[in-house]
Amino acid sequence: MPGVPSGLGCDACRKAKKKCDLTKPSCQNCIRRGIPCVGVGVKRWKFMASEPSSSSSASSSLSFSASSSSSSASSSSSSSSPPPPVVVRYRPGYPLNNETTRLAASLAYVIGSQDIKYDTRSFGGDFLADLPRRVGCNPLLDAAVSAAVASYHAVVHRTAIPSSSQDLQQKAFIRYGAALEALRRAMETIDHDAPLAIAHRMYAIVLISYCQDWIDPVNKDTAPHREMLAHLLQHALRVGRISEIGKVYLYPLCQTLVWEAWVNPRLNIEKWLWVLLDAAFAGARPHKYCNQQTYLPFITLEIEHQARTAVFLRDPERHMGQLRRIHLTGRAERAQMRALLAQMTAAEVEAGRMAASGEVLRTHRTRRVAAQVGLGLMIFLGSGVNRGMQPFAESNPDLDLAEDMHAMVDDAIQMARLCADLRPFGSMFVPKVLKVVWACLPDDDRYGRVDLEAWLRFFERDFEGADYVDSARELRERLDVASGRSNAQGGFTEGIYSRALEVRTGSW
Repeated sequence: MPGVPSGLGCDACRKAKKKCDLTKPSCQNCIRRGIPCVGVGVKRWKFMASEPSSSSSASSSLSFSASSSSSSASSSSSSSSPPPPVVVRYRPGYPLNNETTRLAASLAYVIGSQDIKYDTRSFGGDFLADLPRRVGCNPLLDAAVSAAVASYHAVVHRTAIPSSSQDLQQKAFIRYGAALEALRRAMETIDHDAPLAIAHRMYAIVLISYCQDWIDPVNKDTAPHREMLAHLLQHALRVGRISEIGKVYLYPLCQTLVWEAWVNPRLNIEKWLWVLLDAAFAGARPHKYCNQQTYLPFITLEIEHQARTAVFLRDPERHMGQLRRIHLTGRAERAQMRALLAQMTAAEVEAGRMAASGEVLRTHRTRRVAAQVGLGLMIFLGSGVNRGMQPFAESNPDLDLAEDMHAMVDDAIQMARLCADLRPFGSMFVPKVLKVVWACLPDDDRYGRVDLEAWLRFFERDFEGADYVDSARELRERLDVASGRSNAQGGFTEGIYSRALEVRTGSW
């Protein structure tokens, strides 16, 4: 889509087809006519659709290339050498226009926020940073991006400019509904063989789930979105198209599915996820958090470790030995992460005291938030392990599960205090941790429960309609079903677990 400059004249001169003298703030033509001079000196671009050359291999949004030497080598020794790498080039699926350009610019503006309170990297990582170049490649993805941008602005203006929030909220809901409808049509007429079809659908589902968290938190059931992601991911693995998704997105996606498998018996990760991890993340372990020149490895933050833990929690009695080791490892690494977080917090305070530049302060705060996210993940996992072992506490008195659970409650409350100034987007991970800790506390244990509920009420102010305490109660019920417990008696009820394992057919 080559852009050609089409003049710098003001809008009135261009409309009248007169030569503009480009005088600022008002040209002579506009002064003579007594009208406002708008757009003088602004470079405009004319977008023209270009057809692919005849030598192009295809007119789709994908093209593949490999060196001639590689292709000749593969033809001569195809059995001994691996195939040449595939180079993927993204091209718009339909001609660019002003709406597409504005959408990409709006998304780039959202991603480029330097205020950590509104920084999307705190929950979207590098996944969102990769999306602007994909705008225009797929109608479903464009609808999801439009809904996410509108939802983001609705949340920001609700907290910063309440007077304009109602119109933005209505606009966000309209685009959110359009994205859901586009997703429904795409999944009904799914064509996995189309270029990047799997990746674009997965990106759209993640963006729609963001919209649900931001503007529609009343609808608490996110399981269908994650089950669709697992379905698409398994298909991509079967047909050998995992490379289309990208490693930068695969890691948080796998982590999300692991957490969902912990509370959703319908989602089975025991076989295909290991194949995916071996193919995508070989040699990428252990996970490390950086503190200037010090690199600390944490086994608890490895995706393989988290996946094994989710599987073991399906049957705690059978895997009690493994859960004991996971419990002890997690307790030791939480102490290390607390010490690392204290160092980063002290460095941030010292930088503020020394009146460091804004960029330096942002760097220190970003490091501190990264350590808090890591500690939150450890608390998330540790609470689940503690809860899974609670029925067997009498046979494991040396673990002191009650004291360990109280320590995680204290860590979660302290994390909420430290992240209170990062609302709304910089602290989105905090309510998720608080809900898990609340749900994993024993029924007869009131330690910190009132404080947890108070902080959940505090954070739910950021998103209209959110009820985090009720979500925590629903999470406890889901955990009871996933572990085979009865809500009424606290013991194992025959048939609950088997009924929960039934997979809905025809959902996709």
